[in-house]
Amino acid sequence: MITWDEVLQYIRDNLSLPSGFIEKTDDEIRKYLISNALREFSRYFPDWEYTKIDTNDPELKHPTIKNRWKIVDNLGLDIFGIRDCIFDLTNSMVTGHPVIGPFSLGELRTWALDVYESNLLAPYTMFNYTYNFIPPNWIELITDTSPPKIFVVQYERMQPLDLSKIAPALYQKFKEFCLAYIKIWIGELRSKYGDNRLSTPFGEIPLNGADLKQEGLQEKARLVDEFEDAIVPPVIIISQ
Repeated sequence: MITWDEVLQYIRDNLSLPSGFIEKTDDEIRKYLISNALREFSRYFPDWEYTKIDTNDPELKHPTIKNRWKIVDNLGLDIFGIRDCIFDLTNSMVTGHPVIGPFSLGELRTWALDVYESNLLAPYTMFNYTYNFIPPNWIELITDTSPPKIFVVQYERMQPLDLSKIAPALYQKFKEFCLAYIKIWIGELRSKYGDNRLSTPFGEIPLNGADLKQEGLQEKARLVDEFEDAIVPPVIIISQ
């Protein structure tokens, strides 16, 4: 698992002046990255979680709008959207969904066809549930019947603040993204020094704040392009 200590060390290794000086403390840098870099990174690579909605729970009901309930994240993280809703099979059975699964390979074909036909028919019946995500954390059901007593929501959320859910394949990209954000932030601060130089016991050091900021902006833009490309589903072309 990647940690903030690794991220901060990566930043210091790539950003420090020869004296080892950075204008912000580790705690200030971490808080800044959580509020900015981690939040934006999560838009491209969100975590996901499940929660149960009890439609009779007064703590979850919207105070004025019918059939709208609050999605409560167990870590209090930002919620970006809904991946799926899972309802019981009561309504699906009306459209022919099998109650139990197949017991043999011979039954599998018929069972799969029944499931497919049931799901195909469901959107056109009065027993279908349509759901919408209402920011920041509400789900709304649109239905011609009474809402279910309980259903489960799978939702997308911000990555946990301890970075525990970031995929190993994204560790390096996340560190680079954080470094780009800090280059922009520190570059902006350094560009405000009157003569753009810092006096230290080692002598005068040129800060080059504007150059550092521009470098960070370019690196951030490159990474965002890579993130956007990574989340676009592949296009499959079948030749005939």
